[in-house]
Amino acid sequence: GCLDLARPVLDFHIGYVMRQLSLAIEELGVTDLILMNQTDCKAYRKVCDFPSEQQERRILIDDMKKAARLIRGVHPDLGIELVLIKVTSGTPGSQPEVEFEPIPCQIEPRVFAHSATI
Repeated sequence: GCLDLARPVLDFHIGYVMRQLSLAIEELGVTDLILMNQTDCKAYRKVCDFPSEQQERRILIDDMKKAARLIRGVHPDLGIELVLIKVTSGTPGSQPEVEFEPIPCQIEPRVFAHSATI
């Protein structure tokens, strides 16, 4: 979801994700949303080059914030929280370790300003 909103590979990705979210809100009564990104994400690695762990973390958090602003612009009353899932590879053959890091963020709606001349 965050990747499709922040860095859509195809034009329809943003619309698709936003329609799914609107359906959840309108039909199921969803009032809160938790946006998550994870380190070591294979989908992100296809579209982003992370030269360091710090750069990866910054990009993932920035993309969550961008996605949250887009969502807030359409659904201003939706509660939105951001969480970064940090994946640490264990030893070969073992399960990776994960840590959930809440990301503090004041998300203001994205304002689209335009003017028309007649």
